[in-house]
Amino acid sequence: MENKMYARQAFKCSVCGQEYDNAMNRAHCELNCIRKQEEEAKKAAYLKKKEEQDARHKEVVEAYDRFHELLEKYTADYGTFVLNSNVDVPTFSKLIDHFWF
Repeated sequence: MENKMYARQAFKCSVCGQEYDNAMNRAHCELNCIRKQEEEAKKAAYLKKKEEQDARHKEVVEAYDRFHELLEKYTADYGTFVLNSNVDVPTFSKLIDHFWF
């Protein structure tokens, strides 16, 4: 017959499952595991946003290249290019400044 009063009590981290002899070490492990999970989540979110940004940047550059090609063809055929009044000229200027300078 086993004496249950002297049986070893194990404290298990609820995150990683590591076993400890006391609750203090288990709590410390849980805090570290939670911090690690939060850091990994932040890093994953950052990488996802960076991928989206890179994809959008590529899309804008491709659209600009296509626009530039069309603009050159238009000015070669017709001499000048005039913007409609419904185009936001400051935004258009910023776009051109960004790519030309």
